[in-house]
Amino acid sequence: MLIPGANRPRVLTSGQTDESTQTDTLTSTPHHPYTQALIRAIPDFGSVLRRLLCGIALPKSGIARINAWV
Repeated sequence: MLIPGANRPRVLTSGQTDESTQTDTLTSTPHHPYTQALIRAIPDFGSVLRRLLCGIALPKSGIARINAWV
């Protein structure tokens, strides 16, 4: 779990610190295999929403709002 505003989060496995670095570095280039797996496990809700709405006729204003949201 990343806490908003955390500058240097830690990734723990069995209570032991596996990785601790700046938030930007942790999310863009995780080094520990467990951290890499955690980052890959984050769902992409934008693509899910687009698939759910595929084929639904929406006015252009509705499409623009959805694209801005995801």
